[in-house]
Amino acid sequence: MLGKVDTITVHTNIPAVAVVAASVDLNGVAPTGVGVDNCGHLVAKFSVSDLGLAPGEVTFTLSGDYEAGGTFSASDTATVK
Repeated sequence: MLGKVDTITVHTNIPAVAVVAASVDLNGVAPTGVGVDNCGHLVAKFSVSDLGLAPGEVTFTLSGDYEAGGTFSASDTATVK
């Protein structure tokens, strides 16, 4: 399945205007793009090859900085096929 997917898109419920876009990462990897969905929330795209994924269970951690100071971090687990 890894060969079938080039990017992973992470959707959040974090207001995009509250985030320093250049600080966002997923498992320490910088995004290929950062945007805003139609609700004003942060969306980030990551290259599968940059993430170095292997088949199995993976914990993804999205983190970054808030414009007003402080940081955020959220994790979820997914099965990579």
